[in-house]
Amino acid sequence: RIICGSVKVKDNIKSISQHDVTFVDGTVEKDIDAIIYCTGYKFGFPFLDPSVVEVKENKCDLFKFVFPPHLKHPTLAMVGFIQPLGALMPIAEMQARWVARVFAKKCALPSEKEMMADIKLKRDRMEARYAASPRHTIEADPIPYMDEVASFVGCKPNLLKMLFTDPKLAFKCVFGPCTPPQFRLNGPHAWKGAKKAIESVDDNVITAICTRQAKVIHRNSNATWYLLLALILITFVFVIYRKNGDVGGAVKLSPPPLVTLKAS
Repeated sequence: RIICGSVKVKDNIKSISQHDVTFVDGTVEKDIDAIIYCTGYKFGFPFLDPSVVEVKENKCDLFKFVFPPHLKHPTLAMVGFIQPLGALMPIAEMQARWVARVFAKKCALPSEKEMMADIKLKRDRMEARYAASPRHTIEADPIPYMDEVASFVGCKPNLLKMLFTDPKLAFKCVFGPCTPPQFRLNGPHAWKGAKKAIESVDDNVITAICTRQAKVIHRNSNATWYLLLALILITFVFVIYRKNGDVGGAVKLSPPPLVTLKAS
């Protein structure tokens, strides 16, 4: 929409009149029908006691944005309570897998001290990276975060081992898009079709963006080979001709006789 001009990217708003909007760069958009304020959301848990989970200025103490660190037993978790720079659904799925293993006592959480230290570290990094705003309190980079949670689940792919056992798949995982099937290759909840899903991710993307069925043109493969052979033969003949002066080398051009004139 931006490329074709349907959506215009403008600077910050300077003023708003009855029907027009003036921007800080001096441009004016007239006869505006509606203004949508994309201010985000204020989140909270009014149905929980503040001693369990308390939100202040859109900040909340949750280990990896999931578990309250102060609980004696890990029986409460928040899934999807994160703002990634990418898709939320794969991250929510990974969080749910982690929560299920913790509730089933197949995975233990660190101590409260360690969890609080991790929460503080992430908050300090966020404050150093983003502007001081209620919007930037649960931001996360999707791939590093998925790797962190996958380490707790036990499904983080071992890329070094994969490099020696399946180099092609390792290349796809490192240089291709980070897709959820990568976290189904090994560990709990492994999926037999994960490898095929990773290898065919390019085809899946191309198929999804094809809006019409193109006409399939069947070509004669033999004609292509004949044409290639003809080109090779022509090239070979040309090289021989340039080298010997003729195709077969039978006719050779000799230099003209040297005529010497003597003065009488």
